[in-house]
Amino acid sequence: MEVKGPDGTLEVNDHDLYLKNGHATLIATYCNGDGLYDPWKIRVNPGDTEPKVDGNNALFEFTIPGSYTVSAGSLRIDIKVME
Repeated sequence: MEVKGPDGTLEVNDHDLYLKNGHATLIATYCNGDGLYDPWKIRVNPGDTEPKVDGNNALFEFTIPGSYTVSAGSLRIDIKVME
């Protein structure tokens, strides 16, 4: 059994990503407050890249180091992409 809050859950594969061969991949999962997976709602800022959806996961490719915010609904997670 898994317990979810009223806002759901947002998870990422790591908070610190490292560019390897010029890119890094973020895997994010969002389960809304109704308990349904909704990877299309996940966004990364700055940037307006649509996620590549793979099952319940959203995948984002990074090529530029920096600080980013992953969001879905009212949930937020800060990540860093480093060289």
